[in-house]
Amino acid sequence: HTLVVEGVNYTVEEKIGSWWKGCCFRPTRTKQVLKDITAHFKSQQLTGILGNSGSGKSSLLDLIAGRIKDSRRVHGTLELDGEPLVGRTFQSKAGYVIQMDRLLANLTVYETLIFSALLQAANEGHFNRAEVKWVMSDLSLTHVQNVLIGGAIVRGISGGERRRVSIAVQLLQDPDLLLLDEPTTGLDSFTAHHLVSTLNNLAEKRNKIIVMSIHQPRSDIFSLFDQIGILSQGEMIYFGSRELMVPYFTDIDFPCPTYANPLDYFVDIASIDRRTNKRELESCERLTQLREQYLHSTVFASTTNHIAVAKTSNSEFSSHKNANNKKTSLTTKESFLRFFWLLRILLTYDLKDKSGFNFFMRIMNLPLFAVFILIFTGKLNKNYDTAIQDRTGVIYQSISVPPMCGVLQAITYFPSMRNLYFRESREGQYSSQNLLSAYFTLITPFTVIQALVYTCMVYWGCGLYPSGERFAVFWGVVIAQQLLGEILTMACLGVFHSPPLAQATATISISIFLLIGSGFLRSQDNLPDFLNWMSYALNFKWSSEILNANEFHNLKFDC
Repeated sequence: HTLVVEGVNYTVEEKIGSWWKGCCFRPTRTKQVLKDITAHFKSQQLTGILGNSGSGKSSLLDLIAGRIKDSRRVHGTLELDGEPLVGRTFQSKAGYVIQMDRLLANLTVYETLIFSALLQAANEGHFNRAEVKWVMSDLSLTHVQNVLIGGAIVRGISGGERRRVSIAVQLLQDPDLLLLDEPTTGLDSFTAHHLVSTLNNLAEKRNKIIVMSIHQPRSDIFSLFDQIGILSQGEMIYFGSRELMVPYFTDIDFPCPTYANPLDYFVDIASIDRRTNKRELESCERLTQLREQYLHSTVFASTTNHIAVAKTSNSEFSSHKNANNKKTSLTTKESFLRFFWLLRILLTYDLKDKSGFNFFMRIMNLPLFAVFILIFTGKLNKNYDTAIQDRTGVIYQSISVPPMCGVLQAITYFPSMRNLYFRESREGQYSSQNLLSAYFTLITPFTVIQALVYTCMVYWGCGLYPSGERFAVFWGVVIAQQLLGEILTMACLGVFHSPPLAQATATISISIFLLIGSGFLRSQDNLPDFLNWMSYALNFKWSSEILNANEFHNLKFDC
C-alpha cells in the first residue's frame, strides 16, 4: 500500500483583531496553513510527523483524513493506492485516532471492542470474534479486557490503555492506512515509548501504513520510526528515512550535538523564536534556508522518485480497485442491524452504570417532584374560592416540570453518545438516523413509566377529575412534555459542543415558550399579535388548553 501526498496547499480565512471590534465586519486575511507538502508513505512503515505548536501537524492529518470542510481551499494530490483519498475512500480504507479518546465509560474494554466489531459487521456482513481477541493481544489489552473504560467519575483503565483501546477500535476495521494525532500526549515517558513500539510492530506485522504526529518525543522513540517528517510554519523542511536524517542535517551544517535528542534538536532549529525582533528575523532566515536546501537535496529527489514509481505501479492495477471497495450504501437489513446493535450498546451502557445515577434519573426524576406537589397541595377540595386556583397551579406544574426533567435526563446521558457518534459516523459505521432511532427506542419506555408514576401520584393523590379517560389524557400530555424537553436539549447539543451551554439554551427556551404559550401568566387574547401567532406553534399552548379542558369541563364546585 502507498499513500501519496504531492504539492498539497491549504489556506484559511481568518478575521483580524478581537471579536468585539467590528464583530462580523472585521477585515479578513488569508493564512496558508500548509505550503506545498510532498510526502510518500509505504506499508510496513511507521512515520512520525514532528513540529512545534502551530506547525501544521494536525492540519496535515485532518487533510489526509478528509476532515477539512472547505475543500475549495485545498489544492494538490492525495492518493491511497492510486485512488483519490476522498471521504468514502477514507472511510473504507483508513482509520483516524484523534487526540481525545471518545469511549463509553461504563463499558469494559472487551465490550467496547465487541460492539465496535458488531457495528462494522453490519456493514461487511460477517463478524469474527477471534479478530477482537487478536487485536487485544497485539495491543497488550488482554489483561484488562474485563475492566471498565472509566471516566471522570468511574475509575477504569489507565490513560495509555485508553489510547490503545482507541487504536484497537480502528484496527478492527482492518484499515490500510492508520492516522494518529499526537497519541502520546498526556502519557508518561515509559507508556509513550511502549505505545510507539506497539505501533511500529503493528505496521510491520499487519502490513499497515501508520502515520502519527508527535510532540516532544523521547530520544529512545527516535529508533522506532521508519520515516520522519519535520514541519515548521506549514512547510516541510525534511521528509525521509530516519537513518538519513542526522547525516542530512550534518551535511547542511546543522550537526546534532553528541548527547542531544535529534528529534528535539532539529525541531528547535526549525522553530521561530519570537522573543525579540532580532531573534525572529534570524530564525525566519534559518527556516527559509532549511526549506531551500531541502527542496534541492537528494532526500527530496528520492521522495519525488518514489511518488513517480508509486503512481506508475498503481495505474497498472486501477482497473481492479473498484471491485475491492467496500460497500457504501446500506440495505434495509444492514440498517436494522446497526439500529439493533446501537440499541444494545445504549442499554448495556445504562444498566452497567455502577452509581445507578442514569437509571435513577430515568425512573425517579419526575416522581420525586410529584412528592413535593403532594406535600404542598395535598388533596384538592371543590370550594369555589380556592379550587380553581389550586387546580390551575397543579396543571401549570404538570406542563412546566416534565420538560425540565427531560432537559436534565438528556444532558446527563446524551453527550457521551453524541461524542461517540462524532467519531463513528465519520468512519461510516452508522448514521444519525440509526443513533436517534435507537436512542428514542430506549428512552421511550422509561419516559412512559416515569410519566405513569407521576400521573398516578398527582392525578389521584391531588383528587383531580375522577375519570379513567381523563387520566389517560393527562398521562399523554405529561409524556409529550417530557419528550419535548429531551428533544429540544438534544437539538441544542447538536448545535453547541458545550453541554452546559446547551442546557442553558434549552432551559431558557422552555421558559420563554412557557410564558408565551401557556396562558397562565397572561391571557392569550391580550398578547401582542406576533406573540399570539407564535403561540400557535408552541406545544405549551395546546398542552395548557388540553389539561384545562380535561379538568374543568363538567366539574362542579361548592359555592
